[in-house]
Amino acid sequence: MKKRTLTAVVLCVTLWSGVAFAQTGNGRAMLENPAPDSHQSGVSVISGWACDAQSIVIEIDDTSFTAAYGTMREDTQERCGDTDNGFSFLWNWSNNGDGEHTVRALADGVEFGTATVTVTTFGTTFLRDAQGSYILNNFPTTGEETRIQWAESLQNFVIRDNPAAFTQDFVQAALDRYDRDGREATLTYYNDPASVEGEWYVFIVDENDLIVSHPVIPELVGRDIKTVVGSDGYELGKEIARATEDGHWIHYLWPNPAAGGVEEPKHTWAIRHDGLIFGSGYYEPTTVSTLFGGVSDVTAVLENPAQNSFRSGVSAISGWACDAEEIVVEINGEPLTAAYGTIREDTAEVCGDTDNGFSLLWNWNNLGTGVHTVRALIDGVPFARSRVTVTTFGDKMLGDEEKATFTRDFVQAALDRYDRDGREATIAYYNSQASIDREWYVFIIDENDLFVSHPVMSDLIGRDIKTIVGSDGYELGEEIATATEDGHWIHYLWPNPAANGEEEPKHSWVIRHDGLIFGSGYYGPPNFQEYSLSDFPTAGSTPSLQWSQPLQNFVITGL
Repeated sequence: MKKRTLTAVVLCVTLWSGVAFAQTGNGRAMLENPAPDSHQSGVSVISGWACDAQSIVIEIDDTSFTAAYGTMREDTQERCGDTDNGFSFLWNWSNNGDGEHTVRALADGVEFGTATVTVTTFGTTFLRDAQGSYILNNFPTTGEETRIQWAESLQNFVIRDNPAAFTQDFVQAALDRYDRDGREATLTYYNDPASVEGEWYVFIVDENDLIVSHPVIPELVGRDIKTVVGSDGYELGKEIARATEDGHWIHYLWPNPAAGGVEEPKHTWAIRHDGLIFGSGYYEPTTVSTLFGGVSDVTAVLENPAQNSFRSGVSAISGWACDAEEIVVEINGEPLTAAYGTIREDTAEVCGDTDNGFSLLWNWNNLGTGVHTVRALIDGVPFARSRVTVTTFGDKMLGDEEKATFTRDFVQAALDRYDRDGREATIAYYNSQASIDREWYVFIIDENDLFVSHPVMSDLIGRDIKTIVGSDGYELGEEIATATEDGHWIHYLWPNPAANGEEEPKHSWVIRHDGLIFGSGYYGPPNFQEYSLSDFPTAGSTPSLQWSQPLQNFVITGL
């Protein structure tokens, strides 16, 4: 039988949970991605939720598309009385071309959300055969750096860790533990499977070249490392035994615990410390077929994520299948039902029709850094598998949810004070030092866009907010002046009174109330400055990119 566009889901995926980003809606339905006035690039998902609808239509510059609808959103339970309310539509923004474009979301023909976005492309609908890896300084915070790499299937950059640097740090942590806790406790810890992190684990060799800890293959404990030979005959154990206090790399084939014990090329850092050898390594996955034996007659493709690819942030797991009742995506063995039935014109020749697309909006931060397995099943039969390497900043969403909630409550308290005590008393209070709470304070702007309160920088009183420009040139005042009664977030660099006036990334919630604009913000990662990348996709090209909070990834903002 043919699939249905409305699809129920068996497992909730937590993506939002109080995250602060702009959205438009009517209280019973919300368009969350893309955010209004945002930058978009590459392949991403247009998504949100609606309580009750027969169909969700996404209109992009007056062209209509039917979104897949019915994925589980537990955060809609209170408003909707149920949870199968999510919708998503996979879209390549390069189809639109550079410039401003309008996205409208309609439930059964009635508009409930709209967003105007600025799209940047590389002058083609799909950039092929480009390669690029860059290090961004001072991201997500000052003094830190982040490595990004071009991902063709997403037509965008993804965050990836430096596995060699991570491996050396992983081994250094073992040396630090040894120095702090002693030999016996360290050996006990690194013989425990709990010490394994994805594909990374530490093995230890004693002064007599005997393996004294190995949490993945415990039968190696007590064996002379020099006798260990790889399946291809390489005497890797002898190379490891040559380790000195300077450390060195060894490259060989070895079972990967994160790949079910499949042998893959491994790159091990081994170093001698206090007479012992400490080692750990990372794997370089080899390309394997994504099709499962016995289902070659199944006409279905898992397009994202590609085999052995890198992923970060929020993106879609997607592909197409000709005929199915249900598409299930397993992530590390946990099943999730994908939204299924979106239009894919490119499948008409193969399938005989076009409503064959499936997608699942997924926050890769849920998994944590490391190697993970994605399987796709059509009516219970597996048809594809991909192993992906995920890099995160250690949080499900980069940004402080508690601070974001506190900020909105802080501004709401100012609105309540205004309604209770009146304009004059409220402005007087928020010009006083007593109104400041650590890094939080409220600023107020009148109907003429002039500051009427600012307890930290009193010299701003009377100044037109639209003239305020950040030290990096960002016209943050213009953005604040666009505040409506729905409120929205603005991200910029600004002096932090709780950090002796040092500039830090600030995230302000601004809302218009009775003609006035009330705002307050919190400080912290991520850094929203723009970064320039030299010589991408071709020599002489210099694209710029910026962090997108809703997507938890970078978007290209200019060429």
